[in-house]
Amino acid sequence: MSDSILHSNPSPLSPDLLNQFLNLYQNMITAREIDYIEEQYVTQGEAFFHVSGGGHEAVAMLNPHLISADYLHLHYRDKALMLARGISPEMFFHSLFAKNDSHSRGRQMSAFMSDRNTNIVNMVVLVGNNALQAVGIAAQIKENPNHPLVVCALGDGTTQQGEVIEAIGEAVRFSLPVLFLIEDNRFSISTVTDKKTFYKLPDQTPETFYGLPIHRVKGWDCIACYETFEKIISSIRHTRKPALIVMTLERLNSHTNADDQTLYRQVSEIDRIRAEADPIKNLRNYLQQLGVTTKELEKIDADIQKSVKNAAKKSQSSCDPQAIFHAKKTLSHGLSDPSSEYTGYNSANRLTMREAICKVFWHRMKREPQITLYGEDIEDPKGDVFGLTKGLSTEFPGRIINSPLSESTIIGTCIGRALAGGRPVAFLQFADFMPLAFNQIISELGSIYWRTDGEWECPVIVMISCGGYRPGLGPFHSQSLESIAVHTPGIDVVMCSTAGDAAGTLNAAFDSHRPTLFFYPKSCLNLVDLTATTSSDVHKQFVPIGKARIVRTGSDITFVAYGNLVQKCSQAAEALAIVGIQSEVIDLRWLSPWDSETVIASVRKTGKLIVTHEDNHSCGMGGEIMATVAEALNSSVRMKRVTRPDTYIPFNFSNQLEVLPSYKRILESAVDLLDLEIDWIFTPEKSQEGSFMIEAVGVAPSDEVLKVLELCVQVGEEISEGQTVALLETSKAVLDFDSPVNGIIEKIFVGENQKILVGSPLLEVSLSRNHLVAPKPVTREEIGTPVFKQKERKKVSSEASEKKIYPMSFSHKVILPTLTPPSKIERVVSLSSQDKNNLDSIAIVPLKSTGHKIPFFYVHGVTGDHPNVTLDFIKYIDPERPIYGMQALGINGENSPYTKIEDIANYYIQEIQKVVSKGPYLIGGVCMGGSIAFEIAQKMTKHGQEVLPIMMVDSPKPFLLEKDIGFLADTISQQGKFPPPWTYDTEEYLLSVENLTRFRMWKANIKALGNYKPQLYDGKIIYFSATEKMIEGNYFNPTQPNSWKSLVCGGFEMHQIEGNHLSILFDPNAEKLAEKINICLEHFD
Repeated sequence: MSDSILHSNPSPLSPDLLNQFLNLYQNMITAREIDYIEEQYVTQGEAFFHVSGGGHEAVAMLNPHLISADYLHLHYRDKALMLARGISPEMFFHSLFAKNDSHSRGRQMSAFMSDRNTNIVNMVVLVGNNALQAVGIAAQIKENPNHPLVVCALGDGTTQQGEVIEAIGEAVRFSLPVLFLIEDNRFSISTVTDKKTFYKLPDQTPETFYGLPIHRVKGWDCIACYETFEKIISSIRHTRKPALIVMTLERLNSHTNADDQTLYRQVSEIDRIRAEADPIKNLRNYLQQLGVTTKELEKIDADIQKSVKNAAKKSQSSCDPQAIFHAKKTLSHGLSDPSSEYTGYNSANRLTMREAICKVFWHRMKREPQITLYGEDIEDPKGDVFGLTKGLSTEFPGRIINSPLSESTIIGTCIGRALAGGRPVAFLQFADFMPLAFNQIISELGSIYWRTDGEWECPVIVMISCGGYRPGLGPFHSQSLESIAVHTPGIDVVMCSTAGDAAGTLNAAFDSHRPTLFFYPKSCLNLVDLTATTSSDVHKQFVPIGKARIVRTGSDITFVAYGNLVQKCSQAAEALAIVGIQSEVIDLRWLSPWDSETVIASVRKTGKLIVTHEDNHSCGMGGEIMATVAEALNSSVRMKRVTRPDTYIPFNFSNQLEVLPSYKRILESAVDLLDLEIDWIFTPEKSQEGSFMIEAVGVAPSDEVLKVLELCVQVGEEISEGQTVALLETSKAVLDFDSPVNGIIEKIFVGENQKILVGSPLLEVSLSRNHLVAPKPVTREEIGTPVFKQKERKKVSSEASEKKIYPMSFSHKVILPTLTPPSKIERVVSLSSQDKNNLDSIAIVPLKSTGHKIPFFYVHGVTGDHPNVTLDFIKYIDPERPIYGMQALGINGENSPYTKIEDIANYYIQEIQKVVSKGPYLIGGVCMGGSIAFEIAQKMTKHGQEVLPIMMVDSPKPFLLEKDIGFLADTISQQGKFPPPWTYDTEEYLLSVENLTRFRMWKANIKALGNYKPQLYDGKIIYFSATEKMIEGNYFNPTQPNSWKSLVCGGFEMHQIEGNHLSILFDPNAEKLAEKINICLEHFD
């Protein structure tokens, strides 16, 4: 440090420039006087916090070079510059005393100012947090024709913050108009910073950093500061590039009122710098050299002292603020109105969650030019690691921007963009990476609106993939961390389970202008069933903020979940429904604010509550929800949490499924609350010795559907381990799919350009001799058969003890087709010979050919009979709907029956189109007829015909029945008798030629089912399921619809019918079945 600055014989200044320096002098004197009075109030116990700007006042020399469109993100010692910019002395005292008229209504610490009118951004308390925000502001205003810039003022200690280094790098990377002004007073509180910064190293003084020249100026020389600032500001405006100035100065006072610098600085040193490095003294001397008299300056000083004292007294007696108990912008009524909800309609063209989110962005960006997207890998051709932004950067160049690999940069710069009026959307690839951005999220994003009393808004939407339940994920790619997000005031938090809810909440987040953390479970992104997908009108979809969705209603127990766990709760509810327990499943959707009203109302009704989430057990949403319910109801409510224990998520997928909440754990917890007991029956899958099933796999955790681009092998071909057998297209890539075994191709289950689900069979291979097959890795939760019973300790009434508790199966073993019992076949025998001959000779029997509604073609069960002679429910179908019953070729004994479902379907399509030449077609089937209807719909759709949802009544999925069907066929052929439950004598039954014909038909259909491999279907199934299991074993169980659900992309809707596989078709249950079918069919006329 040199002696005090004396400009010998300074050149005369123009009157305007002289007045400018006089005004700057007044600003600097005012700042010094405010410091003095603030310190007095603190030492008198009338105020509690003070930061001096003494020694930093020359920063005010920036102001003459700034324009109104510039933004200032300043250092807390920059009082003089803030005064020069336009903040009044009164405002400093309002802040000192935390008064109602302060910029923050007494919420922000007194030294940290803000003024929206002059673009002085609310100052950060965590030093360095302003750097990335300043860069974000610069990115938002860079193309402004007035060429505004951003001043980012930093202390020397602050430059050691990682985010400061990131900010400088970001400004250089994107050539942004930012002035990084480092005010180096040599101390970080008491720590000496000399030779510990990037601009002054132990062995050298660098001239550049990140390619930026390091400009240096002495902060006690106001004229040098003025000239340097003028030159650099002009350059930034012209080049639109960043600049870096190190302003060396001296801190004249202690760090704050809580510090005593005499503990670490010599008094003599303090006296010396006050004499030599005081910018006010030096400017005063300069003005006097220019001819300004001492008397004029003393008058200025006296006037300022008087006005500052008056401002302080006036502020001290002004009103205190009222406490507020929220930190968010108030929502307009429409944003939280339940009646405003719309999440799509039942359409044929469905969007997955990934597609729906992408399309919302497209619609929003089309009409809102201020929206930008910023994150890692989001530009085309990749379009985000999960494809959320696929195609957007091509459509909107320059607005979808790849970020550096830095989550703090992503969030910090997006905050800056929002402060400057932008609508940024930030992308964090995984929730596990969110801690790297927590500083900006917790300290800035959540608090800015609150700490400025709404003067500054920060409507950043942060997109965050989350959750597990997929192989290939581990401890840092599968967490959710939503409890930490919810714990942050000022931020809305979302986690959806369906595409419609994702689109609706995303639109609501945009409309709210509130910061939102938008969690999307990667395992839900590409689900294709009806409940998970939505219609294409996503721009209209809306979910009111803070409103939950009741997935299903019930009165016995309440399940509360969100994200991945909604599906598992629904699955548990379906299991409980079989035994008559009605569950209410609530999908929260919004976690902050969350819908306590809906949850409390439900639990008041049911008295039992299960809350489940993937996040840690301790301090999670489950504990918050249960505490809220307990406080509200103040009654005996039985509750349980099903969560992840307080541990991390392992990479081993079997372990991962045990650690995360599972269907099994959720159901067992519910059973315990319901005073039931549960046993599980697990039937291991058997594979034919010497054969191996090659199944399709994805490459990403979000993969659900694949497309077979090319088959590289054919039946009979010998293949070796590692040989490419197919080319598959996933949501993220095209991959060569290689064989894991050596052998010969026996069967190919897919075709080229066909869409299939992950896990679907591709090939069956006959293994080479002595080939050792590695165990297949676990890829999904192995779900057994739950069997319920009342707890023995519980006393049950005689009436209740007679109630059946049915076993249920969620395994992949489903029911076998029904053989029509003699009592029903006697109906055929009772017909006249002529009627029987006429009836048996045609494929389609017109059961009712009149009516104005879409005709209903209904396919027979395994015996081949048409529905009129085997089903009672047909007579209850809407009288205005024509009904045609399908009847198998060979039922009359004159033709050989088909033994392939595909051939049966082709035969019926020809016959159907003789009756109705053009769609839409309405097709359904009972038992085996469901498989035939499914194949008919497949073929018609591929040929461009419109097919309405398939009406399927308790139909098995045949691909999973092959071994069971083979067992039954062998039993009948070798033992000459029917298996249970047909207890009548088989030999006597077959004495009838007619019955023998039907038995042969039954065997042919069994073979057809065993050979049928259904493929993924773009349409929808409406499934009517029997509630009761018919017999023991794997046959006729009531949970077979789960296996059909995995085969449809257009949606799956299920209705339960009281009774078993046979009894639902006949009175008295038949009328209920028909009633539900009629209701479903009404939507399609």
